[in-house]
Amino acid sequence: MKNYQIKGEDGKMYWVHRNIAVASFIFKQIVDEEGVHFSILANKRGSGTPDNQSKWNCPCGYLDYDETLAEAASREILEECGLKIDPEILDPFFINDDPKAHMQNVTVRHFAILNPKYDNVTIGNGIGGEEDEVDDIAWIPVEKVDDYEWAYGHDKIIKALMK
Repeated sequence: MKNYQIKGEDGKMYWVHRNIAVASFIFKQIVDEEGVHFSILANKRGSGTPDNQSKWNCPCGYLDYDETLAEAASREILEECGLKIDPEILDPFFINDDPKAHMQNVTVRHFAILNPKYDNVTIGNGIGGEEDEVDDIAWIPVEKVDDYEWAYGHDKIIKALMK
């Protein structure tokens, strides 16, 4: 049996565990004279992030103590993009618990489509809500996803969801 405790520099024993990450794929439906189009909510990673600086991703982060997965996803959307989303509209659609995955995180992905009433929604102040962690935020038209460099394979996930 593996030992899941390590001894810290302070001499105390600590449990080793895996983190739970959430990622949200929030689409906005746009209806115009040409038909129905979709944009995806994304942010550009800033210099204060531990990896993938200057790449785009959908809002993501970690589960905090005493919150549900949907509450964590909603909080991360607000923190990174300034957009308040009711956790009730976020549907989980994928769980990755592969220990070989990114830093052994367990990742839960959420999905939502905002209807046209959200056309007038503005996102934060255009630079994201977390200092040094978000350089930019945008509604990216799904047909232009390939024009951006993405972190965590989020571009592939967006394309798969649009099928």
